[in-house]
Amino acid sequence: SRGHRTFPPRARLVLGVSGKTSQMYDVIIVGGGPAGLIAALVLGRCRRQVLLCDTGEPRNAVSYHMNGFLTRDGENPHEVRRLGREQLGAYPSIELRDGEVVDSRQTEEGFEIVLADGRRETSRKVLIATGLPLPQPPPVFWLWVVVGAGTQIMATALMLMAMNDRSFVAT
Repeated sequence: SRGHRTFPPRARLVLGVSGKTSQMYDVIIVGGGPAGLIAALVLGRCRRQVLLCDTGEPRNAVSYHMNGFLTRDGENPHEVRRLGREQLGAYPSIELRDGEVVDSRQTEEGFEIVLADGRRETSRKVLIATGLPLPQPPPVFWLWVVVGAGTQIMATALMLMAMNDRSFVAT
């Protein structure tokens, strides 16, 4: 699509607790809004095995328009999500999964997440792209990464840093 080259995925298999072989993802992305979709796209283009988990309930669901998003300024957020998911289909190393992540834990190999339906998946890294559920971040994850610029993002980052000692701020 549009001149994009696709490459075969780089599969990794791991032996699960039940003795069954399952896939070890490079990255599991929690949240399928603009940030999660962009992260999946960049990682997929780098041939990383990516699982993107999304509840389909974006924080901006009540908004009629997205603002400040390059090439999509003023567009309906649901349409942006639909187009993003469609474009990710060109990358065989990206798997989209509808569902809520309800728990996670760090393991010797990386991370394990648990979905609401009870399925468990493992990865080397977990990227949280759910928006900020204020005022209290969920206890599920052990690291927060805040990326952005301006006074609002700094205020959010400072609040998160005050609430825990595992925040990283990039401005």
